[in-house]
Amino acid sequence: MFHGSGGHHYQLRPAQGSSELEAVFRFRYEHFFHCFPEGYPGLDRTHSRIFEPHDLASTHYCAFDADGKLCAVSTATPAEAQDTPPAWQQWFQLGRLYHAGLKKVVVSTRMVVHPDRRGGLFDIFYRFIMERYLDAGFECAVHFCSPGLICRYEKLGHRLFGEPFIMPPGLLRTPMLIALDDPGHLRRVDSPIAAMCAERAPRLPRSLQTALPELGTPPSFRLLLPDQMLSYLCDRMGAGLPDPGEILPVLEYASPLLLRAGLSHTGLPSGGFLCYVLSGAIREHGADRLSSPGAFVGAGLLIHPEKPAPPFDVPVDSEVMVFDKNLTRAASRIGGSQEGQSPWRFLYLACCGLPAGPRVQPGIQ
Repeated sequence: MFHGSGGHHYQLRPAQGSSELEAVFRFRYEHFFHCFPEGYPGLDRTHSRIFEPHDLASTHYCAFDADGKLCAVSTATPAEAQDTPPAWQQWFQLGRLYHAGLKKVVVSTRMVVHPDRRGGLFDIFYRFIMERYLDAGFECAVHFCSPGLICRYEKLGHRLFGEPFIMPPGLLRTPMLIALDDPGHLRRVDSPIAAMCAERAPRLPRSLQTALPELGTPPSFRLLLPDQMLSYLCDRMGAGLPDPGEILPVLEYASPLLLRAGLSHTGLPSGGFLCYVLSGAIREHGADRLSSPGAFVGAGLLIHPEKPAPPFDVPVDSEVMVFDKNLTRAASRIGGSQEGQSPWRFLYLACCGLPAGPRVQPGIQ
């Protein structure tokens, strides 16, 4: 079936045969995962592909253009499929979901859209995937998400769910869930699939809305609205913050994740993220001094994002704001030196130069 968007026409369907499966694994690598650090699950630089054993038990949805060129991929893995990573049980709290009565849970991973087609293709591809989940009788879909994409998926109807975790090789991810048979919530957030789910969800055997324990923000992290975040910053820092006119655009665009250390056994990330210290004393490995509130840990990423971020320890009862590394890459394009300019200024200039709309590349990662 062909779907049109932005003057392009796409055929949306699952990958078929071994050659198309191999094309999916290579597409992932070429257009997104080639820049990930060594140790990321399934990363195979020798063969330029991303592959894990559970891929063979998954459905790989694809978008092909009119010439048959692959333009987008996304993988759907039933939670009970063979060879799934053991860590999924903890990351997605699958036991909790099954205890709530869910019988069909799908894990969405590895969504990659060709960089030349990220505009309208994402919208029709996302809807197509959700339609296939409904056809298959899935009651909810879970995925893990980088900090900079949380707000993007909340607007689509996904909810924060479970504790943030560190996946190899030190990347911060947060589990999210979308209830396909809860059209009430989807309507409240104006999700683009609300009407579709309202029409088709009654086919599902029971309502997740009444059977699943309440979904709330766990105590080890918070996601604040930009104006709340600014107030929180001012309360924590007191005097000495730069002009709020510079800070607020950064918070609006980047939506940093506020993490409290000591309340989650998984710790905090050290894999390419810029962190702003709100409380406590953060020690970088090998450093002679502590980073106190008001300091940016990993500020060098604003100039050289390709360099590894410094590992650091976060004591109990400390708080940091974690910025997605896509923003640090954008800041590095400004050029120049940090001398005489605060990291807030660099981030502000980066946000001014970024396009409106989704903050970073849409993708379920």
